Amino acid sequence: METVDLYSFFPWAWLLHLVRALVSFNTVHVILKSKYNSFVTFLAVVVPAMLFSFFTVNPKVTTPDNELIVMLLYYLLLFVCVAFICEGKLFSKVFACVCSILSYMGGAILYQLIVAVDSEKVMLYEMTLNQLLIMELSVLSFSLLFTAFIKFIKIKKIKSFAYNSKLIFFFLFPLTHIIWLLFFIRMIRFIENYKLIIFVFAVNLLFFLIDFLLIFLIDYVEKIEDINLKREKELVRSRLDYQQILMLKKEKQEFRKIKHDISNIISTAIGFIEINKSEKALEILKSTGDDLEGLAGFSVCSNETVNTVIFIKRQQALENDIQLLTKIDESFNILIDDYDLCRVLNNLIDNALNAASELNGEKVCSLYVCADEEKIIIKSENRFLQKISEKAKKTKEHGNGIGIIKETVKKYGGSYCAYQENNIWFTETHMLNKKPALG
Repeated sequence: METVDLYSFFPWAWLLHLVRALVSFNTVHVILKSKYNSFVTFLAVVVPAMLFSFFTVNPKVTTPDNELIVMLLYYLLLFVCVAFICEGKLFSKVFACVCSILSYMGGAILYQLIVAVDSEKVMLYEMTLNQLLIMELSVLSFSLLFTAFIKFIKIKKIKSFAYNSKLIFFFLFPLTHIIWLLFFIRMIRFIENYKLIIFVFAVNLLFFLIDFLLIFLIDYVEKIEDINLKREKELVRSRLDYQQILMLKKEKQEFRKIKHDISNIISTAIGFIEINKSEKALEILKSTGDDLEGLAGFSVCSNETVNTVIFIKRQQALENDIQLLTKIDESFNILIDDYDLCRVLNNLIDNALNAASELNGEKVCSLYVCADEEKIIIKSENRFLQKISEKAKKTKEHGNGIGIIKETVKKYGGSYCAYQENNIWFTETHMLNKKPALG
């Protein structure tokens, strides 16, 4: 088969350089965050790349001797575009451009392995149509797999894999194109009909275009998830604020009641002292002190989220005749996100209350929170019925929300463990006391 003319920009050189531009966009888009949106980034990367190719695809400009230099200039242009259109540090932008080179060269190496050509001919402008089409599909296949791997690493590092596992499904789709690529390579060797070759190539190209459309679909799905998460956090914050208002209102009512009676109580105590009945005076003053101590109990630490959650759960516990004991050791401010802290505490206490509600007789749950400059430790303890223990063994969990707890503490380099001893269930949750990572 005769070689195709790659010094004429249309149609084959145009297609070859479009593949390179798409690989660049795909790699940069996965690694960096767009300042505006994916479509703007797409235009900012692909349009300058194609203009550069249009002016350099010329035997007077690009020769076998300077082809490597022209390619490096292309990636320098890519870096300039990325610097203006994407967010991130300088190192991240350089890294994205380097990965773009590696992705493209990886596809070229895959092409060499498939067709067993001399490495010196890969960058030259002399190819048969079969070799050109195989190279383009090889580069696209490798690029999609390469970026899928990068995406997987980012999800594992920044977010919970379980939370975003559905997004991985989209990136498994390129694996099917390896089969199409191998089929195309096998068929093209036996096809001499020019139109049939183009048809088979077009089928493969259609699937790859679907992949690139999936990139924008994934962006849309992630954007919707971020919006839903933001709304959920706002809803949790609103509920906490509402409960804090109720707390203040209740405390205010109690203080008013105490204020109304305090002068009479003091006068009565003085009267008992004057008639040498100091024990009676002490008893009255002690009762007053217990009431004041009860009011102070609503503020167990300096963190309003902890105070509010405990206040809410104490009300729920009282409704079910459960005593919720809490102890807070706070030597440093709690830095983790209020939403995450709320999720962990709510699920831990809910599990304990649910188990205690099944008991007969005395129902007690204990919660201990320790916060210092480095870590946060949350321990819970509650009695439970044996049948609950057997159910927990079957499900390998104790109560609901264990997945949420594990998912949340993982964001803070933490851990969750639970064990039982003498019909008492113990949990221990560790988290680094730090602000959540952005991503």
